[in-house]
Amino acid sequence: MFELRDGDLVDVDIKPRQRVMILKGTEIRSMHPQKPRYHAGRNYMVKVCTVLPGHKYNAWVDRSSAPTVSWAGEGGYWCYANANDVKIV
Repeated sequence: MFELRDGDLVDVDIKPRQRVMILKGTEIRSMHPQKPRYHAGRNYMVKVCTVLPGHKYNAWVDRSSAPTVSWAGEGGYWCYANANDVKIV
């Protein structure tokens, strides 16, 4: 998976406009007002719009963010998932 060190940005091998598989059970965050957070009920393919690198904030605060991919989901609402939970196809 993607390992974060102090202050590092983590690049991933996923590029915009690339197709990836969202794996069953992946937590998905959405801009949809009725379901802002849910789990994928099955595997499905999406076309990635943006990829955000992961980042560890600093050595004093043990908070980090994993790399994230986004795509246009159901109804045109943006969806986001952890890049560790998607499979490149």
